[in-house]
Amino acid sequence: MHPGSKKMNAAELDDHEKGKLFVGGLSWETTQENLQRYFGRYGEVIDCVVMKNNETGRSRGFGFVTFADPENVERALENGPHTLDGRTIDPKPCNPRSLHKPKRTGGYPKVFLGGLPPNITETDLRSFFSRYGNVMEVVIMYDQEKKKSRGFGFLSFENEAAVERATAEHFVNISGKQVEIKKAEPRDGSGNNNSMNADSYQWGSPQAPPMGNGQMGGPPMNMQ
Repeated sequence: MHPGSKKMNAAELDDHEKGKLFVGGLSWETTQENLQRYFGRYGEVIDCVVMKNNETGRSRGFGFVTFADPENVERALENGPHTLDGRTIDPKPCNPRSLHKPKRTGGYPKVFLGGLPPNITETDLRSFFSRYGNVMEVVIMYDQEKKKSRGFGFLSFENEAAVERATAEHFVNISGKQVEIKKAEPRDGSGNNNSMNADSYQWGSPQAPPMGNGQMGGPPMNMQ
């Protein structure tokens, strides 16, 4: 986890996501400090990370920048093209809902994550699942009364290929817990993936019944 990370409810998480940029095309030499310094010209940066290979420690060529003010996302995008450490970089908003005119009206393909560790953060999940492809959005579902994670959430990838790579694993170990990954399909069969509401999705086969009777307060996926 990053220093200062804290659990956020769904509303806070949505606001946090609106200020976040995915930055692709990074030089292997670009550091977190360089990336933060570069985008700091467009507004206060509250979080910045360059994604690295877990085994080699080498940059994966992309990272994420989060602004305190979501409006600075558009400010940065409007001032392109961007060049850092001798390379043209490609910043994109992580959350398509932050755009006035989303590029994909149907949203990005999603996976359902069941059995999440209680203290896992959006940043932790984004870092872990970036090995399968570009992560566009992460939402951990929270119990608003108890102010704690319900143990499941959703994660959006940039394309279906990344979804297939992730779901092929089915179970992954995150912070000592077995987390189940299943493709999230809209219940209405419309193909519209804009919603991050658990009631809007089914997991696994189209015939699978809704868990927890379709209620957000229902139990997370059975991990046995």
